[in-house]
Amino acid sequence: MTKTLKVFALLVVIVVPLSAFAQGLSEEDQANLEKALAALEAASTYTSYTVEQTEVNGSIITVTANSESLLSQESSEVTTTTYTLINSDTPNLGGTSTVIGNRIEDGTESTFLIQADLRLVDGSVYVNASYTTPDPSLPALPDGWTAITRADLEAYPGLESLGLDKIFTTVEDGGLLPFVQNFERFAEVIRASATVVAVETQTLEDGRDVESITILLGSEGLGGLLTVDEDSAQNPLIELISQNLTEDSNGLLAVAIDADGNVAQVLLAATVTTSEVDMTSVMTNAPAGTVGVFEITNSSLLTVSGVGETYTPVEAPSE
Repeated sequence: MTKTLKVFALLVVIVVPLSAFAQGLSEEDQANLEKALAALEAASTYTSYTVEQTEVNGSIITVTANSESLLSQESSEVTTTTYTLINSDTPNLGGTSTVIGNRIEDGTESTFLIQADLRLVDGSVYVNASYTTPDPSLPALPDGWTAITRADLEAYPGLESLGLDKIFTTVEDGGLLPFVQNFERFAEVIRASATVVAVETQTLEDGRDVESITILLGSEGLGGLLTVDEDSAQNPLIELISQNLTEDSNGLLAVAIDADGNVAQVLLAATVTTSEVDMTSVMTNAPAGTVGVFEITNSSLLTVSGVGETYTPVEAPSE
C-alpha cells in the first residue's frame, strides 16, 4: 500500500461546495487558466532556482470481505524539502528533506522521522538518509551516502517517501529537470477538471507582490492526476481508484506569478474519495466479495526564489 499512497504526493484537503462549481469557463477564465499553465511550463526552462516545498499526505483505507475487515489503515506524512537546482543538460541539485510519518494499521500505531540529504551530480543521484530512531520494522534505507537508481527503491522502500521519481526520470531520459513531471498530461487533466478560475493580487510572506491564479477542480477528470506519471499509470490499483471517484472528490491549483513573470509559488491540493471498489483484481488470493474504500487528502505548497541566480554546484559525496 505504501507505494500507492506516494502517487498523491503532489496533491491538503479542500472542501468546496458543489454549488460553487461553474458549468463552464468564460473566455477570460480560459485565458487565465492557460496563463497559469504557461507559467508552469516555462519554469522548466529556468537555468537555476531555489525551492522550499511542504507536502502533506493522508489516507484512510478500508478493505473488507463479506463484512469482515481485512485491512484498516490510516496514515499521514509531512515532507519538507529545500533544494537548489542548476538546470542544464546535466542538472545539478543539492538539498535536504525531512519526512514525518504516522500510520495506524489494524489498531497498531507506528511513527517515524527521516532526515535526508540529496544530490544530483553528473547524472547520478546520491542520497544520505536515516531514521532518527532506527527500527528494524521500518522500510529499509541505505547506509550513508549511496548512489541510487530507480531499481534500488525495491531494496530500499524507505526512499519512496522522498519522492525521487522526477529526478530518476530526468536521469533516465536526459535533458532539463522538469518543473512539472509529464506536463502535457498534467495540463490536459487540469483543463478537463477545471470548474472555476479566480485571479487576485497577493503579497507573499517574503514580500513579493504576485498575481495569483486559482483554479478549482471538480471530480470529472480529476482521476487523471493520479496517473500523471508513468509508474502510476501502470499500477492496477491506482487505475482502479482513479476510475471510481465519487462526486465529493475535488481539488485546487493555485499559481502565483511575480513581477518578472516567473512562478513564485504553487499550491496543488485535492481530496479523493472512492465508492466501494472490487479488490479481487489487485489483491493476491483475495476472496470473492473483497471491496475497498479509499479516502485520500493531500497537498503540496512550493515556493520558488532566486530564479536565474548564480549558484555553486554541489559535488558528488566522497566515499
